[in-house]
Amino acid sequence: MLGNTSRSFIPGAHSATHHKFSNMMPALSILRVSIVAFSFCIGALLTSSSVQAQERLAAPPLGAGKTFVGLESGLNSKVGLIGLRLQTAPNNRAVVGLGAGLGTWGIKLGFYGRYYFKESFRGSYLHLGYSLATGRRNFETELEIEDTDLGSIENRMVLLDLNPVGLIDLGYGYSARITPNSRLYFQTGIAFRTARVVDTYDLRTDGVRLTGTSETVMQILSPGGLILAIGIDFGL
Repeated sequence: MLGNTSRSFIPGAHSATHHKFSNMMPALSILRVSIVAFSFCIGALLTSSSVQAQERLAAPPLGAGKTFVGLESGLNSKVGLIGLRLQTAPNNRAVVGLGAGLGTWGIKLGFYGRYYFKESFRGSYLHLGYSLATGRRNFETELEIEDTDLGSIENRMVLLDLNPVGLIDLGYGYSARITPNSRLYFQTGIAFRTARVVDTYDLRTDGVRLTGTSETVMQILSPGGLILAIGIDFGL
């Protein structure tokens, strides 16, 4: 009986199965195309990123003969509180430049040189320069004074002449490239006054003299001391 057993055949079953898979074919084709398209997009993005990275690495360095303009700001900066600089590079490790800006002591002018430890003006550098704070006339401010007639001490508005002050700048900085043709730098150091503090200003108000507290204030306000500066350069 077992040997004579035959497989049953259900009419239409094969055609139903074939019809089912036929209906799935468009969906499978869409899925296959989607996978290929997604893979292509991922490959294109990776290739684009690789090309951009290679272009950045292959970009020409900031070399000798370049001229740069820059914006700088800071405390005892060579251009005051904020100003512009123009510099050129005689070789791949040195630059010389001029700067001008505005500060608390009037217009500030300066010239300087820098030496970089790496070529193309990257990384650490040493700075040497001279700057001149041109001063201000009839500068009015409130200070603690002593009345020379009455001997009393009070706060009063006084007139001062802020005299020109020369400064010798010694500093250390670090420069980092932003794009192939620009860089950001930070600098610190010391600005040495070429004159005594008492010679940096003249009291114009009659009948009073500055107290020790006010003289200390003027010493703090006068140019010189710690340098903290930040700036950005652009190649021309």
